[in-house]
Amino acid sequence: MKRKTLLDALDALDWAVAAKPIVEEMGCYRICGKTLRTTDGALLVQAELAETTGLDCTVPAAGLKALLKDLGDDDVVLKIDGNKLAVATDRVRGRFALATGPGVLDDLSFDADEWRPVTPALKEAVRRCRFAASGDSAAGAYTGVLVGEDYVIATDKVRIAWFKVKAGKARRKTAGGDRPKATPLSAEPVVLPAELAAVMDRHADAVEEWAVAGGTVYLRGGGVTWGAQLLQGKFTEKAVWYVGESDKMGERLELPADTDAIVRRHLDQQSEVMDMDREVELEVDGTKMTVRSTDGVRYELEETVALPTEAGRFVFAIHPQCLLDTLSMTRIMRYDPSTVEGEKGEACPVFPFVAFVHDGDQGEFRYLATVEVKNG
Repeated sequence: MKRKTLLDALDALDWAVAAKPIVEEMGCYRICGKTLRTTDGALLVQAELAETTGLDCTVPAAGLKALLKDLGDDDVVLKIDGNKLAVATDRVRGRFALATGPGVLDDLSFDADEWRPVTPALKEAVRRCRFAASGDSAAGAYTGVLVGEDYVIATDKVRIAWFKVKAGKARRKTAGGDRPKATPLSAEPVVLPAELAAVMDRHADAVEEWAVAGGTVYLRGGGVTWGAQLLQGKFTEKAVWYVGESDKMGERLELPADTDAIVRRHLDQQSEVMDMDREVELEVDGTKMTVRSTDGVRYELEETVALPTEAGRFVFAIHPQCLLDTLSMTRIMRYDPSTVEGEKGEACPVFPFVAFVHDGDQGEFRYLATVEVKNG
């Protein structure tokens, strides 16, 4: 079969191949005819080929993928040779020991009866909001993105991202006559797991449909199906309340054009030295703004830029990629300079967030970041 065809399928599966599997099969590919699948215990992926491999085996992922990537030949022959998978081209011969196990990969289910379209609005909403989800695995539903009938929200209780879908051409009867109705994103609220939110973001062109069945949320498109366990739990209603209250913030600050380059430097530094991107801190102090980040061990980076107008004194943190995406839509930041006296006599903000608001073609996006007043 064609090497590139097989590699494309394995590339899709690699999202769910465990680097340090607790069960041997979770670091393997399950190949059965036209079907290839794997799981790392959190994300499960299945790819369907146009032609059969003629195989029925489970093979460790790393070695097979590395060889196929290095081969220059486009045609490759795969066959079972005893307890090994033989890989051959005109010039190369390789054999890989087959994995044995309890059949974890055979027990995976990718079946769902009702599939609904993944609309452009849903893709944009998830892409915008997923940065606000909690990275703490113990945070339950807050690690995911909540999809409602006409909105998407994510929060870790420190930051809030909200996307309200615009009404479409569909109409519904009301006492006052017909009025526009947005195409429902979900009939019932569903918390999309972080793994699938990442898939919907990074594979937006491929994902076409989604479904919920048997306690699992699925995405599919382009011959690939992704799945993850449905997250249970509810979001605090306070998050939605803060979104609405952000309209009342009267002050506006336009972040200078240099902010993009500054934040990108921090993001590049984080990408080099961190396993995961962290937040950058922005401190507004009158007529200047300072951007800083650190990994606490190997680097510290700080840069100051002048502001076009005088503002208050406060500080907030935000994911650098999220800020760059937001700045591509709007440079206006809303804030409330009002303060109250805290228990220790310190100044505390009346409204504990700064907010970015953008009204786009698909809907309205709001990002709220917790703010602290700089005292002294």
